[in-house]
Amino acid sequence: MVLKKELKILILGILAGLSIGFGSAAYTACVYYGSSILGSILFSCGLLLVCIFGFKLYTGQIGKIFENKPLFVLDLFVMFVGNFIGAAGAGLLASLIVPNSDYQTIINNTSESKLCLINDIGSEWFKILIGGIFCGMLVYFGVEVFKKAEHGVTKVIGLILCVAVFVVCGFPHCIANMYYLGNSLYLFKYPLESFLSILICTIGNSIGAIFIRLCGCLVNILTKKVEKIETK
Repeated sequence: MVLKKELKILILGILAGLSIGFGSAAYTACVYYGSSILGSILFSCGLLLVCIFGFKLYTGQIGKIFENKPLFVLDLFVMFVGNFIGAAGAGLLASLIVPNSDYQTIINNTSESKLCLINDIGSEWFKILIGGIFCGMLVYFGVEVFKKAEHGVTKVIGLILCVAVFVVCGFPHCIANMYYLGNSLYLFKYPLESFLSILICTIGNSIGAIFIRLCGCLVNILTKKVEKIETK
């Protein structure tokens, strides 16, 4: 029974990673054509697919870790592996159809900014961590807006804006980074830098989502206590 459940989560995780890969590919193409703003908007296609079809995205689920049974940690690990297979796999396949050298340069420049700084290439670890925290917050907000908004238009626009903000600000998303590093083949050229980058970014994304979730839970608890006091 557990095996079937984890297999289902793995498949949904792969589809989620693939969806984020599509969004990342759209962003890269838009940068190539000179419109990073449009790219940040089209990137949200990935998270929209995840939310609409119920795919399992690590950054959309990690905020719930303290509200679930211990076995949920296994679920998170399996979906993370699935996300990696889907996103990095899409990136590797996309590397076979790069149209020209200018496009490849954009791919490489994007990937270099995602690497953890070792041997004069990449970004400092604390920048990846802090940016990852902000990204985790915005992804959490985007998913919650989609779930809780009453009208369909509000759901879609709210999610798109949250995603567009973290993309245009350059806040790193661990699953999107898997696509970029796969697309540039930096996963193989710079394996240590890539591993550390994904690890640190994942920690940052997790902290951001969990922080917002815990703040929401605390507010709900305090609200209930205030209501009890007022009814006495």
